[in-house]
Amino acid sequence: MRRFTNITFVILSSIYNCAHADPAGGILKCQIEAAFSLLFSTRSVSCIFYQPGSNRQERYKGSLTRFGADIGISGVISATLLVRASDDQLLQGGLSGSYRGVVVDASAIAGAGVALSLREASKNISLDLQGQYQFGGVSVGISRVGLQLESAN
Repeated sequence: MRRFTNITFVILSSIYNCAHADPAGGILKCQIEAAFSLLFSTRSVSCIFYQPGSNRQERYKGSLTRFGADIGISGVISATLLVRASDDQLLQGGLSGSYRGVVVDASAIAGAGVALSLREASKNISLDLQGQYQFGGVSVGISRVGLQLESAN
C-alpha cells in the first residue's frame, strides 16, 4: 500500500506542477519510444517546443540514453519539460544539444517518474521534468540520462 501511495503522490504532484508551471522559456513535449532495458538503453525521441506568447512550434528529434539501475520493459513515455533559457538561446534550433541528468521512475502497466533536471552545459539551458507518464510495461529505475536533441524543422 505504501508503494502505491508514493507512486500516486508522484503522479499527482507532477500533474499539479505541470498545470501551475511558469514557462520561463517554454514547454517541450516529448514522446519517447517503448524499450527493453537492463542497465543500459537507447530510445528514439520526438519533441515539440512551444513558446508562450507566440504561435511558434518547433520540432526536435533525437535519442535518450539511460545507464544505471534501469530494469524492465517500458511502453511509450510522454514527458512534459519546462525549458529554462534566456530569449537569445531560444532562436530557431536553439534547443539542439546534449543534455545530462538523473531520472528516477517506476511503472506497472502505468507509471510516473521524476528527473532532477537535464542540463545543456555549453548553452546553460535546463529542462525540468514537469510530468512523465508511461503506458504499458513493467519497469523500475534510477539512471544517469543523456538526451541528444537536434532540430527537425
